[in-house]
Amino acid sequence: KNKNMRSIFLVLVIAISCVCLQGCDRSGKQKVDEAKRHLTTARAYQQQGQWRAAMIEARNAASKGASPDEGLAVLADIYMQIGANQAAIELFEKIAKDNLELNLKWVEALLAEGKYHTAQNILLSLPEATRNTSIKYHQLRLKLASTQGEFEQAAEQIKQLESLGVAKQDLHYWRAQIAVAKGDWAQAHSFLEQA
Repeated sequence: KNKNMRSIFLVLVIAISCVCLQGCDRSGKQKVDEAKRHLTTARAYQQQGQWRAAMIEARNAASKGASPDEGLAVLADIYMQIGANQAAIELFEKIAKDNLELNLKWVEALLAEGKYHTAQNILLSLPEATRNTSIKYHQLRLKLASTQGEFEQAAEQIKQLESLGVAKQDLHYWRAQIAVAKGDWAQAHSFLEQA
């Protein structure tokens, strides 16, 4: 009788465990689906310029998703759009890791706050293979160089952009930016007319 009771008890334990695991699976899938829905809604509100609603949805996506980084990345992007660059910097510092796109956005926020040294360190720490093929990387290097008065470095970045096939009007725009940094308004005007 004892052996039968143990067998029945063991079967019951296994059956209850299976039911619990299925419930957990459904709950996990529901959370992932809910996080995706919040993320989609956050992006929609962001495109409409409804910043507060977009931030709430991005936070919800970050708190309910298995990986909060995607929600936090959208939140940091919103912060940059509304000019809260310091808040964006703090988020990017947590989530950028090895992601080239997030690192470049982080640098953008740093440049907007005038943190040139940190921005340069991040740019130079990126893997050479990925940064050589990134137009955004060279645009940020160009912006940093012209802001710091390193016009030879800025001209080198123009050459890199040219080799990556950037349109001529965009190159003229960046040349105008360098001319403005030099204080040569006539040359900047000329480049902008060509653009």
